[in-house]
Amino acid sequence: MRKICQAIASAMLCLISCTPVDLTSRMSYVIKDSSLEGPEPAEPDIVPVFFIAGLEFGAGYDWRRDPDYGFSDCTMFLESGGARLVGFEVGYESEVSSDADMVRCIGGHVYTDFSTDTETVIKRDGAELFRYPCREMILSLLPTDEGICTLGVPREGSGWTYRCNGVLVGSASAGIPERMLYEDSGKVCFSYIVTDYGFYGSESTYHIVEDGISRQILPPSGYELSDCLRCGGKLYLLLRKEGTGMSFLSCDGLLAAVTVNNTSATANAVSLVSDGESVYVCGAITNRGDGSVTDAVWKGTVLHTVFEEDFCLDFLYPSGDGIFAVGHDCLSPSAIVTYHGGTYSEMDAGYVFSSRGCGAFSHGHYCIAMNPESPGAAPYFIIDGKRSDLEINGWIAGVGYELSESSQDTVLDESGLTEM
Repeated sequence: MRKICQAIASAMLCLISCTPVDLTSRMSYVIKDSSLEGPEPAEPDIVPVFFIAGLEFGAGYDWRRDPDYGFSDCTMFLESGGARLVGFEVGYESEVSSDADMVRCIGGHVYTDFSTDTETVIKRDGAELFRYPCREMILSLLPTDEGICTLGVPREGSGWTYRCNGVLVGSASAGIPERMLYEDSGKVCFSYIVTDYGFYGSESTYHIVEDGISRQILPPSGYELSDCLRCGGKLYLLLRKEGTGMSFLSCDGLLAAVTVNNTSATANAVSLVSDGESVYVCGAITNRGDGSVTDAVWKGTVLHTVFEEDFCLDFLYPSGDGIFAVGHDCLSPSAIVTYHGGTYSEMDAGYVFSSRGCGAFSHGHYCIAMNPESPGAAPYFIIDGKRSDLEINGWIAGVGYELSESSQDTVLDESGLTEM
């Protein structure tokens, strides 16, 4: 069965319409007059500035085998535009681990969590933010206006804990978090699944948590729930109609079929992803004639992208009407392939895409980081098609971005015409 991974996420989510923008060159008259200050400046473009977080080890240390079990002497760093912005030591005394699950690049910072014998410690760029009693494994971390929110699970026991700045906001003794922390309409949300095992099998229930308050999600009668999230203050459910296999998207109780626009094909929707404004459906299209299966993406319930048959979707990064996708060759799972703007690009052999956090996409710009499988090779990252190699003995833990304004140049020629 083909696996389609959903997004976490790190960060989000709602169906909106997009107003088309005319990007063609145009001329506007400007009267030459000393009393005028000149033409109005062009509206600035919003572009992401990407950041790379990683770890650099001493020469000769095999970080892949990690004989020191995450406590080797190494440096964690953050860089952008070829400049190293932050560097701090990793180790037990500094309470920073080189474990990949305990490092996150979010925005222009690198966040780490660490468990002592009795406490959990959260740091940003190597500086402590807070600590609290209890040893927890942090599954998700989200900076908000209120502080740093964390979703964790006890290192001994079951269930989950949701905290803000280390203060317990909500918890449960059972359940496995399914969708990580995201923010919607001022509320921090996530979802989890509780599975009860009985003599005749198992039964699972979905729950959504908003600002620490949990409630169970009940699908409509005759439907099975595949995924759920909140977007724009509304609850979206991805449903499958029992006995038919048809997929539906529900928004506040209103059902709409996930369309295929082909009577000889059916849609198999699997998961929901969001860019913070719109909801996207990840799934596949099955051709009933020859049985072929092709991965696809819907924006809402409208078919957005159908991938080539040999491309298997693993991670989707949507932004407006554009998407950036990371997948693999269906016949060769180790061959990592990216998709952007209709173009497929195969990554170098011998490299892996370590986690969802190693990719980012916003306002039409993307970044992907790749780590080597073999000693002696350097990790690399690609921003909008431009590759940069990091000549270090180490690996990239993740990428993040911050949005910035980039003004277009305005040229006034001798004729008094301003070309935009």
